[in-house]
Amino acid sequence: FDFDEVSRESMIRFQRSLSSIKQENANIAAVNTEIDRVKARSERGDVEALKLEERKLQCLRLRGEPEVAKLCSGYESARTAWEDAQVKRDTRRNQMSQHNAESFQRYGRAINEHLDKFGAGFRIRELKEVAPGGVVTSEFVIAINEEEVKLKSPIESASFSNTLSGGDRAALALAFFFASLDQRQDLCETVVVIDDPLSSLDEGRRSKTVSAVVGYATDAAKLIMFSHDRTFLCQFIRRFRKRTQVAGLSIEHEGKVSTIGDWNLEEACSRDEEARGLRMQRFINGEERASLALYSDIRQHIENYLTLAYPSEFTASSGVGDFLGHHEREDGLYYTTPLLHKARVAELRDLYDYSSEELHWNIVPESAQRELHLQVRRTLEFCRGESRNRS
Repeated sequence: FDFDEVSRESMIRFQRSLSSIKQENANIAAVNTEIDRVKARSERGDVEALKLEERKLQCLRLRGEPEVAKLCSGYESARTAWEDAQVKRDTRRNQMSQHNAESFQRYGRAINEHLDKFGAGFRIRELKEVAPGGVVTSEFVIAINEEEVKLKSPIESASFSNTLSGGDRAALALAFFFASLDQRQDLCETVVVIDDPLSSLDEGRRSKTVSAVVGYATDAAKLIMFSHDRTFLCQFIRRFRKRTQVAGLSIEHEGKVSTIGDWNLEEACSRDEEARGLRMQRFINGEERASLALYSDIRQHIENYLTLAYPSEFTASSGVGDFLGHHEREDGLYYTTPLLHKARVAELRDLYDYSSEELHWNIVPESAQRELHLQVRRTLEFCRGESRNRS
């Protein structure tokens, strides 16, 4: 049938009224059910049950009143919103936990990569997030020769405090710091501050640290470095190509007064290099006593030579070990290159390995002085291009 507009609206109102009547009938039926239950209990004389049922009936009656119905509707909406918020919170918490787990895995791998570069005889395992008291931090164990060492253990057990040397702890701290820089997506916009990074490090790890610092100086927006070690600063300035972007400051102490002034680092390093070469030559000539400084002189003299002789090969991030790696095959054979033929590479390998040995004395014992004399002489000859093993 084709009804006019007025008829259609009347039918819609009728349907709404019919729905309301059905709802009211349902409510009345529910109340009648409760009344029947009350009657049944009243016949048994259960007074407490009757009072409870009376309260329920009163609540049902109040529930139908407009103001109460409005409040109940608001409560139900609020509860639904709260439940939705709980679901979103749990979802985001799970997402964050997954993100943190993946981040900690990447972070752990990066830490171990730096430990490998430092030649550390240990690794970290089970790096994970913990949040005691709501403060997020990390927890891990150290693996030494596949034996796990916890950070905190009873005094009689192996732990971080009684197992790692000062150099190992310094290497671990640097590995954590360098790994954190590796994870930064905004490193090119970051100012990196490093304070005295070579504390307690042996010669081999010092060289790796120099390489890493040069890399971060190249990639970061700016690098600010504090150091008491002038030799380290000279190693840095030799390898860092953007020398015009380096500014040095020195702090001079006189009594209780400290003065900050400009410092021409490159000029100072040139004087140090001259003094080092002279010290090595005087030792060869018998005019200088054997000292631990000569071991460091060997490596630094070689690095300075490689920087000047092979600027395209001995790059900013390279150390002597990396440079050798480009000229040695995994099977121990050598590449024949215009830069270094195999005799020169063999000579460099011997000198590098000797200068990388960890020293366990405070003065050079007499038994080691002859070998030191030989290696210093070989170093001077190598840097003059006079390889002892030419072929």
